[in-house]
Amino acid sequence: LLRADHHAARRYFNAIKTACSRGMVLTEGNQSAPLSILADSRPLQVFDVTVALFDAVAQARKLIAPPIRVEGELPERALWVRCDPAALNTVVLNLLINARNAIVADGRTDGEILVCIEDRPYSLSITIIDNGQGMSPDVLSRATEPFFTSGDTQGGLGLATGVAFAQENGGHF
Repeated sequence: LLRADHHAARRYFNAIKTACSRGMVLTEGNQSAPLSILADSRPLQVFDVTVALFDAVAQARKLIAPPIRVEGELPERALWVRCDPAALNTVVLNLLINARNAIVADGRTDGEILVCIEDRPYSLSITIIDNGQGMSPDVLSRATEPFFTSGDTQGGLGLATGVAFAQENGGHF
């Protein structure tokens, strides 16, 4: 591969390196760069967010075991956005895993997670809904702080990353 097409090999290597760096930040809780997974210097891309969310739901189904169900209510038509598709995927998967964790913490055996998208004038709304118990007012007030957790595990970046991604792309969380 290196001799045949060194440019393709370099692209694959860089993609693997980026994925490993992102995984390290997510799994080790690198507090020195809490939102570095969004700070790549890649150019923004125009892509169909419907396809991207369909792919994220498919990935989540591999990560989230039954009896928790992950479903998507996605439009059949293309909805074009301009942002970093890898960052969007990271944010959506983090939110889906957070939803799974909320359902598991609640002890439910009939867990459901739903990913929806709404086409609004000049914007899109991506919503992730789960049937976990929800957040107390105290937890909700701190939920988007980096490394905050209401559970017994080390805090993560899921909601803080979602806030940063939305803000960087002219949206809100």
